[in-house]
Amino acid sequence: MRIYKIRFDVLICIILSALVVLGTGKVLPVFYSALYDRYTRAHTVSDGDIGGEAGEDVYRVQSVEDILSHNTFTVQVEYGSLLTADSDYFGDIYLMNLELPSGERVAASINNDAMQQNYEENYYIMPVGKVVEADLSEDAEFISGIERSDALSRTDFYLDMSGNSGSGLVSAERYDEQYTIYIKAIVGVLCFIAFHVIGCKMGLFPRLIPMKHKKDRS
Repeated sequence: MRIYKIRFDVLICIILSALVVLGTGKVLPVFYSALYDRYTRAHTVSDGDIGGEAGEDVYRVQSVEDILSHNTFTVQVEYGSLLTADSDYFGDIYLMNLELPSGERVAASINNDAMQQNYEENYYIMPVGKVVEADLSEDAEFISGIERSDALSRTDFYLDMSGNSGSGLVSAERYDEQYTIYIKAIVGVLCFIAFHVIGCKMGLFPRLIPMKHKKDRS
């Protein structure tokens, strides 16, 4: 069995770099907190905007005909209908099979944070929405998923009731994780190089890659 020995200078630099990486892991959450706040603010929708809470001045549609005759709108949906609604992904957009007061059904992307519940009469007012033209029928897998219980009345559009909302935001934990591994790797590599260069200049370490001496030609 062949045994490989690690050079002393390399080992020292690895240990020092590891200590710096550990320290970085303690400091990063402070920066992440500020970055995540900025990230969530960028994805927060104001009331009245697409995906935001619908006020009394926003038209409440009853049917597909109403939807197609208004640029923006909202809809009142029974709680039980939402509870049993089928849903699936159309590409990377999460759509729900939404029942309109007329009994017609359309696909809708909804910002759950902007749904307003009427506890007394047991219904929800959906966020402000708009029509987005799309051929939903081209994705057979999506159609089979969103129509498990009830067929859509129209498959040539869906309702955008999410806008630039936070419904698709990653959690604070996942936001941290997706950057931490890369930052630590970069810090570790840079520190290793820096420590070894400093050690070489101080005469403590040999060169990481020894220079080849040219042979004298006689």
